[in-house]
Amino acid sequence: MSNPPHPNDPVSLAGDLGETIAVILVNYNSGPQLARALDSLVVQTRAPDEILVVDNGSTDGSLGLVDWQRHPDLKLLCLSGNFGFAAATNAAARAARSRWLAMLNCDAEAEPGWLEALLRAAGRHPGCGVFASAQALLDRPSVLDGAGDVYSATGLAWRGSHGRPLAEMPGEGRCFGACAAGAFMSRRLFLDLGGFEESFFCYLEDVDFACRARLAGQECVFVPSARILHRSGGCSGAKSDWTLRISSRNRLRLYLRNTPLLLLLATWPLFLFGVWLSLLQAMRHRRGRAVLGGLADGLRQLPGTLRQRRQPVAATPRGPGPDLHCSRPVARPSGTVPMIRAGLRRGGLLRGLRPMPPAAVSGHGRTGPAVDGGSGAAAVREPAQVLATQECIRCVRRRIHGRAAGAGFPESRPKPG
Repeated sequence: MSNPPHPNDPVSLAGDLGETIAVILVNYNSGPQLARALDSLVVQTRAPDEILVVDNGSTDGSLGLVDWQRHPDLKLLCLSGNFGFAAATNAAARAARSRWLAMLNCDAEAEPGWLEALLRAAGRHPGCGVFASAQALLDRPSVLDGAGDVYSATGLAWRGSHGRPLAEMPGEGRCFGACAAGAFMSRRLFLDLGGFEESFFCYLEDVDFACRARLAGQECVFVPSARILHRSGGCSGAKSDWTLRISSRNRLRLYLRNTPLLLLLATWPLFLFGVWLSLLQAMRHRRGRAVLGGLADGLRQLPGTLRQRRQPVAATPRGPGPDLHCSRPVARPSGTVPMIRAGLRRGGLLRGLRPMPPAAVSGHGRTGPAVDGGSGAAAVREPAQVLATQECIRCVRRRIHGRAAGAGFPESRPKPG
């Protein structure tokens, strides 16, 4: 087995900077799924310009199952612990240098024309900064896993057309948001809006981002020709107690944090109805305690959630290069009623949601990447906590459980100047 790439190796870019693509994969104990997801990128008709793998402190040896020689330009970011999907994705987005970000879950595999179809869609919709992929079930490719995200006034979110036959896939058009399993978006827009909400850890962070993108005037386009195969819950368990608990917590926080006051007063009965439906479904599977525990967690975090409603929005530092940005400022409107009216005029009740403050995304005083302008290598500080050169080599050795130990790991490498 070949050696994993050194975490401080520069990433080579191919083609014009204005049309470059960085593919982001977040790994946490994904076993052989990571290797299969990376292998699906090798056969892309439009090769990615960057591939960034963020390892969230895996302990299952999944890094040792990857043939690193097939991905010579891959950038590996090793985190010192499991900081969650949202924080890991933000770290990779800050370290990337490409115009477009393509997110691919480790439990997904991209069809050969995936990136090419997304890039062509971006050319057909030059004013759009977010695109959703068509997702089919990995074990049943003839069944849809999702056609963009849907968010209801009940606070429930789901993947559109989930469970329907592939033949019933909707055509290209607008949807509420892009599922992070196969999202494609402008890197500058992603950073301008503060990235994913890191306190969510995982689940519904993509719906939260979609709310903020909508408020910023950005549409999301579903691209049926950009297809991935997805094993839903392949890494965390689709119906585990932990999944239900964190999803219930995030659903409550998403609603309370982003909904304007008057809109909240108008929709809270619908939201309670959605909570009752989710609890009833969980109780049918003897998982009611998990949902109740998640709601209790959300209520315990209520003071922080309410503080986030009052915080202003500021852009996250970003790297050079032309890109899309917010079509209008993402500051909170001076009044709630004009915000609701603006949302209704754009064709949907939930489009009046307010943006999330990036102070919560950045965390407790955490900073962005420090970029070496000469080599293009990025040393990401908190929350990524990319380890120093020698420490990361030892960390990777431990994580692959000796699979590649003694197989050419450099014992000493000069630290970047």
